[in-house]
Amino acid sequence: MKELKQRLKYFAETLKDHKEYVDYNSTGHLEQSSIRTKEQTMNEIGDMLLEILELDNKTFQSWLAQEEDGYNTDPNLTMHIDDEEWEREVNK
Repeated sequence: MKELKQRLKYFAETLKDHKEYVDYNSTGHLEQSSIRTKEQTMNEIGDMLLEILELDNKTFQSWLAQEEDGYNTDPNLTMHIDDEEWEREVNK
């Protein structure tokens, strides 16, 4: 189990640190935006996976139980984004 966690942590860190190559001379604005979005998505997935891997077992089991019930009432265990933050991310 420890080896699997190490492998997942390595994968998460790779995603978090991933940078896409952008050739600004041969790609248009839409392609560049798509590349940046892909990079941001991979980075965010890496962050989320690292966050999950850092949870202690009791917290993780509690989180799973709440998810099975169809709701999660602990704001510290879910990702939240307010409208202003969403607008900033979308308009980058």
